[in-house]
Amino acid sequence: KRYAFLNQLFAEFSAIDTWLNEIDAKLKTATPSQAAALRAFASELSSSPRNVEDLGGATALRNRIGDMFARVESSFQAPNAPQVEEAADIKATFDALSAKRSALGL
Repeated sequence: KRYAFLNQLFAEFSAIDTWLNEIDAKLKTATPSQAAALRAFASELSSSPRNVEDLGGATALRNRIGDMFARVESSFQAPNAPQVEEAADIKATFDALSAKRSALGL
């Protein structure tokens, strides 16, 4: 159970990294309106590394996954009920952002 849980987190984390790389590549040729949409989407995926102290707004998905991974990885126990609930919420957010990614043409 623990392995499958961590494997899912790894898969989502890796996918987000790939999406962020796609955004970086697309920004090079994007129009100003496209660039604004891409940057807004990127901010939902990952917090800005330039401003790590900005705690305003919702936590970006990549950061939530990293936090969950750190909590579960540090124990040999199976994930507890709150962690399973948080992972389900992360998965729902991931799926919603995946649909949004497709709408942006990534």
